[in-house]
Amino acid sequence: MATDPHSTQSATARICRRCILQDSIPGVTIGADGICSLCAEQTETTRGVPPGEDAFLQALAPRGRRAAYDCLCLYSGGKDSTYMLYVLSKKLKLRVLAMTLDNWFLSPQTQVNIKNTLQRLENVDHIQVRPSWSSVQTAFRTGFGFEKGTPLGDKAFLLGHACFSCFSLIAMYGGQLAMQKGIRNIVLGATPGQLTQKSVADLRLRYRSASDGFRATIRPLLRELSTRDPSFRTYARTGPLKLFRLLRLRLVPLYDFVSYSEADIYRTVQDELGWVRPRDTDSCSTNCQLNALGIHVHRQRYGISPYVIPLAHDVRHGLLTREDALSAVGAPVNPAIVKRVASQLGLEPLAADLPSSD
Repeated sequence: MATDPHSTQSATARICRRCILQDSIPGVTIGADGICSLCAEQTETTRGVPPGEDAFLQALAPRGRRAAYDCLCLYSGGKDSTYMLYVLSKKLKLRVLAMTLDNWFLSPQTQVNIKNTLQRLENVDHIQVRPSWSSVQTAFRTGFGFEKGTPLGDKAFLLGHACFSCFSLIAMYGGQLAMQKGIRNIVLGATPGQLTQKSVADLRLRYRSASDGFRATIRPLLRELSTRDPSFRTYARTGPLKLFRLLRLRLVPLYDFVSYSEADIYRTVQDELGWVRPRDTDSCSTNCQLNALGIHVHRQRYGISPYVIPLAHDVRHGLLTREDALSAVGAPVNPAIVKRVASQLGLEPLAADLPSSD
């Protein structure tokens, strides 16, 4: 019987003793010394010194004469985007408009965190966007339906089925808002290991930056969504990425420029902004309950968490300890939350293997 090159399920999978990749992932091998092929090719364990805050400021387009803001910050309310907002507003003194996409599955604690953060920062304007329930259902039902071995299915394997769909909604509404407000810079808080993986077959291939990965990901997804829901057609035809080029908008990932340390981020957002980690989200999300369904589905289909590949990158580059990464990707999800989210989206079969909450 031919083996499925995209399958990662294996009872005998070996895990690299330096990062957290396992040899059931396509293209990953582990040698007799317990080191995976990616770690073996890496000559240094550190990422190197990022360009820094001055380089980030130079990467921004100048604010237009009539524009009220230096940048639009894609602010989810999670720890990484909260720290990003802190850096933009408090440290760099930029005039910031923050946009939060409410995908209908934000934790109640996330809403409290957003309120507390904005009160502490004082000078950040904020817009929260909630797409129609119909659009949300279309986006997530479509995302969870992508099959492995297809172009969009391979993207979902690398990014996670839930996050993949969310990126499309963020691109739509973020691009539209930036154009309405005359903002030329959209700043995102993707961590170094996110959005940059280019190929399922070869994890060594990466986009140059998270912004390049973001651009390469969204257009085909919007086209697919437009075939299922007319509300997506305008975005698919003009495309936020095409408009980015026409209006010279810049998509700038903060963590491509400034040092990323989970410990420092947690300490800053908790001490300076009163941020509290939600108790009703999974170990890899600090804002969204939908992510629990995404993790469950990924484990069922591929045998791994969707965060194994990006966190393995961060471990290899000294941004996260191996122990913390293993703890994050191995933690259980809350079955009650998974089943509730699946039911709300009409995707009950995705959680049928979980015990009833009765």
